Amino acid sequence: MKKYILLIFLFMIFFPFYVNAEICDNDKITIRSITIENKSDNVEIIEDATATGKMISLKMNMEEVGDGIQYKLIVRNDSNADYELNKNSILTDSSYINYSLSFDDNSNIIKANSSKIVYLKVEYANEVPEDLFNNNSFSENKTVKINLSSENNQIIGTISNPKTGAKLSIIFLIIVLGEISLIIIRKKKMSKLMVLIIGTSIMIPISVFALCNVEIKVESNIQIINNKFTGTIYRNNKIPLSNGMNIGKGYLVKENDSYNKYFKTKEECEAYTNQSDKCEKINNSIIDFDGFSLESNSLNAERYLRHDIENNVIKNTYVCFKDGAEDYCMKGGDNGESYETNSQIIRDYNSRHSYCSMSTSTNSTGCSGSYGMSHNTFIDGKVESFYIFSYGCTIESNGSSYC
Repeated sequence: MKKYILLIFLFMIFFPFYVNAEICDNDKITIRSITIENKSDNVEIIEDATATGKMISLKMNMEEVGDGIQYKLIVRNDSNADYELNKNSILTDSSYINYSLSFDDNSNIIKANSSKIVYLKVEYANEVPEDLFNNNSFSENKTVKINLSSENNQIIGTISNPKTGAKLSIIFLIIVLGEISLIIIRKKKMSKLMVLIIGTSIMIPISVFALCNVEIKVESNIQIINNKFTGTIYRNNKIPLSNGMNIGKGYLVKENDSYNKYFKTKEECEAYTNQSDKCEKINNSIIDFDGFSLESNSLNAERYLRHDIENNVIKNTYVCFKDGAEDYCMKGGDNGESYETNSQIIRDYNSRHSYCSMSTSTNSTGCSGSYGMSHNTFIDGKVESFYIFSYGCTIESNGSSYC
């Protein structure tokens, strides 16, 4: 039994392990540049992104889920080993912001002594709960880690960068065990068996490779802004706004001293004006512009539009008119759901003012007077009210409204 134990022991001693002790030169992995490839309109850059060594710094504001920005990185590998950049190795504990990598050539390998284009995308993915906002903002400061690795001389086994002390201990142990084995061999007269073991082990080359790890850190400072308006706004301008529209986005055009055009994108706006400086971006809410108000009386208008807003989105629209000290509003753009209510408002107006002659049909109810004054409601949802000389406001059946 002792003979077999000795055989196994000797085999282990003389088995030719090779540990690649090449030192990982991680300083040779650097980020040479970082630039913006594309971004959402709502993303506001507070400070330009910087890259120093293997550290990236980002600082920006976002507003809505889906807002995002993509950076183009030039990563340089000045070492003699290929490095792997695993797009699934991003480590972050953010619940609201997603970070992802992509590559210009669909390869995640950064070759030795070469540079590679890598894209880093930052996206507002999950909505921040209302109770986490403080003064309409939520700040998230995170350190995001991206891992790279390099594998050298792999044949069979693996070892993760043995430290110098561990390597010396292994060598010392082999020497001691070798001496002991020689003593045993001399006593047991097993030189022929020993030659066989050594010869066999030499023919089985087992190499252990070193795994080099590099960590890129992204210091991310992102502030989520909650400028969404909920309430009622009033206006008497020509801008065509529709139910379902987001009043916190888009561009307005000012012509003849008043805003009268709205566009969802800057490209659409510039195509209309042919001058980018005429396209004024809505940064937070449309109520910041002339012709909009939070109070109807401040408009000083006989006819105006009223919008019910929920989280910046127009939910309902009304045409309103003054009658003495009272204001009356007719809801439109709702597929005729308010047709009977609107008809009654017009009939009541007629009962107070005989100069407004009633006119009814199967699909409309109206009341009109001299100088172009009229109130009309239609079964398809269209509503309009005009003052003298045909000045007034309209809600089309599709929900678009203007004055």
